[in-house]
Amino acid sequence: MKTKILTGLLILSIFSGCNKLSEKAQDAKNTVNVLQNVDDIAQNMEESTKNAEKKIQERRQRGDTVAMHYDKLKTYLPTDLQGYTPDGEPKGEMVKNAGMSFSTITQNYKKGESTMKVTLHDYNGVGMLYTAAFGMFGVGGLEVENDQEIMKGWDPKMGEVKGFEKYQKKQKDANVVLGTAERFVLIVDASGQENTDAVKSVAKSAKWGELSKM
Repeated sequence: MKTKILTGLLILSIFSGCNKLSEKAQDAKNTVNVLQNVDDIAQNMEESTKNAEKKIQERRQRGDTVAMHYDKLKTYLPTDLQGYTPDGEPKGEMVKNAGMSFSTITQNYKKGESTMKVTLHDYNGVGMLYTAAFGMFGVGGLEVENDQEIMKGWDPKMGEVKGFEKYQKKQKDANVVLGTAERFVLIVDASGQENTDAVKSVAKSAKWGELSKM
């Protein structure tokens, strides 16, 4: 029971962040809702860890231990931009250190007064960090909502791709995060949104079929 409570509080902290004192009543409700799913979440995280170890080992055996260079990574960015146009050139970064590596490509877009930012990460050299972040989101019933935001797991129905969505109610900011192959993470943020529909469409249009096989 102690482990279950601690796991629930950890998950809640990821969802809720730092809240004001006036939100404590909602926090308590959120805690109860999260705890109801902790057993399933813990099992899902355990399975995800096993799958991650298997995939990482398979890549090591074929010599694939370094993150993809950002110039190649940008070719996997979303293609359905929902009317947004690029705002400047994409920016990339490649980091290698002590046997670990990761790379990132980021592209900004705009449509009228609305802005969108798309970031694709390759955590091939730090796969277990990916697992720690994504292990809980295979449980469809996991959801946290308060007056400020709503966050919940999202299954895009694309095989091993999984993630979550977040909507800031007052700011009208939408965010989705998707990951696959225990290494690739795509983040789409957009302002001036009524819901997460547009960012979901953008996120789904990345080349997940190719990324999931790596």
